[in-house]
Amino acid sequence: MRNAHQLAAISLGVLILTVTSFAQETQPAPSTQPSETSAMPPSRSVYDIGALKTLFAPRTEEEYFSPFEIMNPSHIRPDLPLVIGQYEDLSLHLGLQTVGRFQAVSQDKVTSGGVVQQDLNPGLQDPFANLSFLATIAGKMDVYFDLYVASRPHPNTMYAHEGYLLFKDLPAPFNTGLGHDLFDYINVKVGAFDIDFGDGNYRRSNNAFVQRNPLIENPLVDPNVEEIGGEVYSVKGPVYWLAGLTNGTTTEHFDYGADPAVHGKL
Repeated sequence: MRNAHQLAAISLGVLILTVTSFAQETQPAPSTQPSETSAMPPSRSVYDIGALKTLFAPRTEEEYFSPFEIMNPSHIRPDLPLVIGQYEDLSLHLGLQTVGRFQAVSQDKVTSGGVVQQDLNPGLQDPFANLSFLATIAGKMDVYFDLYVASRPHPNTMYAHEGYLLFKDLPAPFNTGLGHDLFDYINVKVGAFDIDFGDGNYRRSNNAFVQRNPLIENPLVDPNVEEIGGEVYSVKGPVYWLAGLTNGTTTEHFDYGADPAVHGKL
């Protein structure tokens, strides 16, 4: 729980610092004309209840389709159609996925190694839940983190899963010249996240996010892993590529001889 709170605080803190730079580009220029805006409604703030959308909004995943269907590295995450706040070009999104299961497997008169095993009856299994948060400045930056409210390893414990920054442009004053042109072709992702190796991340379940895998669970040997590092990937074809560098573990690691990990794909 402590790690989840720390991750949320760090993500939102970095967002506040970065928004200041991005906002400089969106401020209107001073006008010498008489002001006629006093009668206009003020910009919506993150506290404006009018920014709230219905929980049953249409699916938004088609917005994230790449030339290879859902295989877009920036959106391994699930849809977040619920807008909980908006101010100018900054919007805050919330996502919740839940799943409950009924197991109809029975066992009777089973012996293993000469030992009679306990009989089994059908029953309800522990429910899982994911809670996701996204702060985005359209076309510039995403700040994302999610929490496992309940999971198979920890059915009664909330803990952090992913937390990262996705840069689609650079903040001022670095968003001019080469620094700006480069981001017409690439995005940069940094933080702690599921590394994008292979295509399993696009087809697997993720705790309670099971819309892409009706079997809910995954292989006994799971290639999915969250590591600390960064990825750079292309956003324009005809050839798409990705390269990443991480610390090679799921946590901080300072032991002598520990090597970083690299991954990539076309």
